[in-house]
Amino acid sequence: MRTKLPGEPGVKNAGRTDEKTAEAEVLMDKKYQCPICRTDFSSKGLKQGKAVNAGVDIDLFVRYKNIDAVKYRVISCPKCGYTAMDTDFMMINKHEAVALKKQLILKAGDLYEANDFRSFEEALALYRSALRCSLIKQGKYSERANIALNTAWLLRKWREKGGIYNVQTEPENEKKYLNHALKNFKEAEKLESFPIRNMSPVTFSYLMAALCYETGSNKEAYAYLIKVLSDNQAEKRIRIMAEELKEKIR
Repeated sequence: MRTKLPGEPGVKNAGRTDEKTAEAEVLMDKKYQCPICRTDFSSKGLKQGKAVNAGVDIDLFVRYKNIDAVKYRVISCPKCGYTAMDTDFMMINKHEAVALKKQLILKAGDLYEANDFRSFEEALALYRSALRCSLIKQGKYSERANIALNTAWLLRKWREKGGIYNVQTEPENEKKYLNHALKNFKEAEKLESFPIRNMSPVTFSYLMAALCYETGSNKEAYAYLIKVLSDNQAEKRIRIMAEELKEKIR
């Protein structure tokens, strides 16, 4: 069975009508009920099969030709401000809900209009809110890692499009979030059972190798790659990516 990659789906852009038109063809309104305050609302999400795959980055960031899908992976309640990744929004237990009810003060409605298209700036604010909610409810380390990784991807795309966040000089930068993702995935590796974020041990080891490489830990990256390349059950595409990454480290 194919292992899901963590990036797959399931400054304002004023004057960028062409991009909004392209996004409109790929997006649809999806209905949700907030598990915290029971408010019914809708949020933009990808239409099944409409996003055109344009390749995968070394750290498994899935790119699309016709949309920056990473902007739409966060769901936020416009009433109480509960915010989470689309894969985690409804996955909340009673104790987590109680913790969030006590501390939520930020309202997503102050950040963006629920039926509008998201700018990178708005998406970044929602990712920050998702991480805050995860910390409040003491979510899994893998959940925090996934939020951080997607935030890094968001900042990468924003930077590539001339965004205001420079990866080398700004405090809100891609490498900061890659480091945060790596740190939390290491904790998840120790404390959580596989599959972690729908990843098999082999895919997880490859991702860890990529994150180590991107954050400057080549020796550690190599150790994770050995785990991948020595596993006879490794998927062909992961093995190929691991071989390519191994060549970069040499």
